[in-house]
Amino acid sequence: MRLQIKLGLVAVGIGFLFLAGIGLASITSFGPWGVPHSKRADYESRLVAIKQRNTKIDHYETRSRPIRHLPIQSRNLGFISAGESLTAVFDVENVGRENLSIIKQHSPSDLEVKIQPPELRPGETAKVKLQWRLNESQVDVETGRESTTITRRARFATNDPIDPTFELKLEAKLRQKLLYPSKIQFKPSQVAEPVGKDFVVSSQTLTDLDIDSISCDAPGFIVEHSKVTDLAQLEEPSTVSASRVTFQFTPLDYGDFSWPLTAKIVNDDRSIEKIAIELTGRVRSPISFYHPDMHRKQGLSLGTLSADTEHTFHVQVRLRHETHRRLEVLDQFPPELDVVMSPQASRGIYKLTIVARKGCSTTEFNRVDRRGFIKVGDPEDPAFFRWLPIYGAIVNIAD
Repeated sequence: MRLQIKLGLVAVGIGFLFLAGIGLASITSFGPWGVPHSKRADYESRLVAIKQRNTKIDHYETRSRPIRHLPIQSRNLGFISAGESLTAVFDVENVGRENLSIIKQHSPSDLEVKIQPPELRPGETAKVKLQWRLNESQVDVETGRESTTITRRARFATNDPIDPTFELKLEAKLRQKLLYPSKIQFKPSQVAEPVGKDFVVSSQTLTDLDIDSISCDAPGFIVEHSKVTDLAQLEEPSTVSASRVTFQFTPLDYGDFSWPLTAKIVNDDRSIEKIAIELTGRVRSPISFYHPDMHRKQGLSLGTLSADTEHTFHVQVRLRHETHRRLEVLDQFPPELDVVMSPQASRGIYKLTIVARKGCSTTEFNRVDRRGFIKVGDPEDPAFFRWLPIYGAIVNIAD
């Protein structure tokens, strides 16, 4: 009897869960797959618009109505300058069975719109003329950049019940007064190794671009410039005039460098305009370190070392040039480490050995205020050295 009661209770429980699941499913709605929650409202509004359009199509399917058709709705007009006028003509066809009316709803102040004719009988085509005159007050020209694309749009209304509005778009690139690289990045180089490049300063408005002078504080800076006669070889289209600049300098110290190159450009009215280009790069240190666990900026990680075991690390040290120099360990921290450097068979290559001997004192050299280092350099030249950062700790595991 008790078993029957238990089975009955189990059956009632299963039935309750089944009914609860059906109830939850009926009140739970799931969002469309692939649509993020932030775009759900836009998705829903688009669905509503599609349904409304389909309803209109079904309603007018067998009814006589005007139908507007635009073969082309946008045109790229190439390049434009402040004060210049560009014109484009668009066709609007009436492919329906009733007269089509076209009126302008909105257009920017520098865009003149003419519709001829504004009323179309079935089978007729209207010409919509857009004349774009770019006002100087509306242009904010930035030099040293690629030609900026600007756009103008005009909106129109019709009595087509399914497609009552349409838009025509014009776009063009704004001619730039000066085009040049704002920054030139060099590949890593050696100390006292000449580096150089060339670049072009071009103009889409100046008829005779001329460079008055070029200056830079980089050591050993040499420069020359000449006008570009074959403008077709330049990548930037619509160039009116250009000059090519070739320069060279010789970094005398290793590390990162950055120097501004300044050029004075002569405008058509003989006024002077200055441009600046940043020259950046890195000169490799004459001494380099190699180890599988070496980090380019943080240095060599020795990890956490047990004081009851001896630990040995080997780092290869190389001279990039001036291999006649003799390198030694000039300084180190922490002093608990034994550091020895020995020359190898190949000239300019050394083996740096770092040893934490068994039973040495515990120490930490992995904190911001307490980092380890090894200073390697030429003992006869105080300016010729390099730091090897090291970090880790020697601990007594038994404690």
